[in-house]
Amino acid sequence: MKRIGLTAILLCFLLTFMVGCSQKADDVNIEQPVEQAKEQTTEENTSVEEQAEATVQKPAAEAEVPAAEETLAVGSGEIITVPAVANEVVEKTGLKYLSVEVGKTEAERNFVWYSKSASDGMVLMQEASTMESNLFYTSNSTAAKTKESKTEEGYYVNKATVSNLKPSTTYYYVVGNSEGWSPIYTYKTSSFDTSFSFAAVGDPEMGIGTDDEGLDQMGIFDNTINKIKEQIQDVAFLLSTGDQVGINDSNDDYASLLNHVGLYSLAFAPTIGNHDVGGSHFKEHFNLPNFNKIEPDADVTNDDYYFSYNGVLFLMINSNNGSDYDDYHKKFVEEASAQYPDATWKVAVFHFPPFSAVEKNQNDAASVQELIPFLEEAGVDVVLNGHDQLFSRTHVMKGTSISQKTDGSSVTNPDGIVYFTLSSSSGNLFHESIGNPNAVKTEASGHPQASRIDVTPTSFKVTTYNTDTWEVYDEFSIIKE
Repeated sequence: MKRIGLTAILLCFLLTFMVGCSQKADDVNIEQPVEQAKEQTTEENTSVEEQAEATVQKPAAEAEVPAAEETLAVGSGEIITVPAVANEVVEKTGLKYLSVEVGKTEAERNFVWYSKSASDGMVLMQEASTMESNLFYTSNSTAAKTKESKTEEGYYVNKATVSNLKPSTTYYYVVGNSEGWSPIYTYKTSSFDTSFSFAAVGDPEMGIGTDDEGLDQMGIFDNTINKIKEQIQDVAFLLSTGDQVGINDSNDDYASLLNHVGLYSLAFAPTIGNHDVGGSHFKEHFNLPNFNKIEPDADVTNDDYYFSYNGVLFLMINSNNGSDYDDYHKKFVEEASAQYPDATWKVAVFHFPPFSAVEKNQNDAASVQELIPFLEEAGVDVVLNGHDQLFSRTHVMKGTSISQKTDGSSVTNPDGIVYFTLSSSSGNLFHESIGNPNAVKTEASGHPQASRIDVTPTSFKVTTYNTDTWEVYDEFSIIKE
């Protein structure tokens, strides 16, 4: 009996000890959002070096932060601890309308977000290889310019430009200030090589009504973004040919456009469409480089802008402002081209296609044909358009006439410009084609689409996909010898 009693006591003690250990183990195994973000980065980047960079451990709440190895430039100054939350929609933190835009060059990124805080905000952006959990250094901060919003009562607009980014480097960033921070997001720069890839889409037009009441437009656009990130591993940025929203002064529509976690790690380059023009919304929601105003008191959306990426010049033109084609847009194209006389390619982007295949858009097409002479004078190689809600690709055009037929999948040393019209990226609307004698192809596929554009010093290849299946819809290359 004594042996049985002693055994029972030992068993009880052992069970109590095991339960206590199990509870402690559960306490340690908490969610680690930054760790999860690191794991996502590791999946995206396959090199051993990048996988090593992606390994991080979250220190215990009371533990001393371990010193980083001397080979890692972790930063200096004050240590800022932000909430250990990653990859969630920014509105869950009280901030709004976060977006990342292209900068003047490949080494810059522009940021914009709304906050209820009137204090100046900042971007904390640090190389992933130097991160110690959710700790940032003030030496890796960039101050924002903060102004009261004209479009959202009770909010302030923050805009900042982060410079001197490194190629093919994974960063973590947050935006905000001590009154509130965003979740931690991952941003990976592409290579700064003369060969690179970017994505282009037509007419997201978020929030516009459709005939299909059950259409999940936001979900379709989210899928388009995610497909781009999955299928174009080193995508440099996402370009849009206009009509970001359905109603130009609707912040709900802008929320539908911007509230996609995938966009927080993808630089955006939007062009003004007819649904975007008017008021202050477009200018407030985006932080675009080299913004040129027609005149000091002009409508803030009557602006063009340009940027350079790895030797390619992008001319982003507001085609809504037809009255200023000669005295403003021509000057803009000339001045921007003069800044980059050695550009390997010149790409003009504007919403209205000069060679429309939609009956109701013929007047818009005629108006923007006034742009063609000075685009040709500036040596523009390619034009990307939207508006028609269908896909179209022209032959090589000189003025408004065909200079070279392009019935194959490529053209070499073209004498003129090839025009691409990109269809809906959110599947909200498709127009019937009336055909166009200047085009090789003009039709609505009935699928949301996106284009992958691969650029080298001697080739410019546009591959357009139906994003619901990622099947190739059209493929064409322009070659220089």
